[in-house]
Amino acid sequence: MESGIRVAANALIVEEGRALLVEFDGESGVHLNFPGGGVGPGETLEEAVRREVREEACLDVRVDRLRLIVESIAARDPNRIAGQDIPWNELRFFFLCSPLDAANVARLPDRPDANQTGVRWLPLESLPLEPSCPR
Repeated sequence: MESGIRVAANALIVEEGRALLVEFDGESGVHLNFPGGGVGPGETLEEAVRREVREEACLDVRVDRLRLIVESIAARDPNRIAGQDIPWNELRFFFLCSPLDAANVARLPDRPDANQTGVRWLPLESLPLEPSCPR
């Protein structure tokens, strides 16, 4: 991959004092991420966050509003994939989201992403103590 700017979209799904997170066990060890990922060609940020939540947590969501933008600079925050540092800058957009159907339960998909090991609801007060990536 050539260096450039990667754009990603993530969901902040909070219900009853808990946040939905996706668990991974990879090169960085076991860590938790808010559901989300890269925006595809021709895809809007909202389309990407809905698709990523569906793929990672089997949940359909309404995208409410943008809450946070995080910038990662390759020289300071290298992305390590398959043992290689990938030199990209990243802009990650975090959207407040809510499930479309209260009866729909978040779960690990039948064919999860590589290294994805779970989907968990965690109390908001415990989030600073949990391993996350990026930290």
